[in-house]
Amino acid sequence: MPIDSRHAFVDGPVYGRPSVSARLLVPLAQLGSRIGARCRVARAWSAFEDGAVVEDGCLLGPAAWCINSGPRESVRLGVQTVCRGILRRENFGDGLLTIGRNVYIGDDCIISCSDRIVIGDRTLVGHGVQIFDNDSHPTERRSRARDWSAVFEDSQRPSKSIHHAPIAIGEDVWIGFGSIVLKGVSIGAGAVIAAGSVVTEDVDADSVVAGVPARRVGRSRHPDS
Repeated sequence: MPIDSRHAFVDGPVYGRPSVSARLLVPLAQLGSRIGARCRVARAWSAFEDGAVVEDGCLLGPAAWCINSGPRESVRLGVQTVCRGILRRENFGDGLLTIGRNVYIGDDCIISCSDRIVIGDRTLVGHGVQIFDNDSHPTERRSRARDWSAVFEDSQRPSKSIHHAPIAIGEDVWIGFGSIVLKGVSIGAGAVIAAGSVVTEDVDADSVVAGVPARRVGRSRHPDS
């Protein structure tokens, strides 16, 4: 039997061990893989149409998802943006997520917004990147326990105890795979975030940063430089 879950940043059912061997289900899954992929894309588009303003020419991957219980206008995707990840407007804030034109958001990305996130035109977000303008849970022990109870009981979470700060990502930025961008950060236009970096402080335009925490290691190249 499926169990509804709103935790771990993916809304929807979770399943226990099946009553028949999982090996017996594999051929059926392979047989229906093409139909299944089309169904997943259709479900993804339904979620985005319900929870976001999606401009012309956008493309969604089969694992893309949009979670937004607030106004559709609070999540926006610009013209010809490709999204293969998960966009979340959290229900413990009053977030505004704005994604520009010709942006790429890779597989297994999570963008969590409870304050404000702006991503500029032509920015590339590699697979597995996580962008959080909030702490996800309270940092104080007792508040975190109350927050977990609210998650488990599917009730309103205590938004004031979850810290947040806006994120601004400029145009033509490249965020390498597996990187993490934390709350309150500004990334200047043309910057490059090396794979696996954790961005905790502002990044200057046209700079290259790497590491945990991310530090400047160079300058991004331009064709005319």
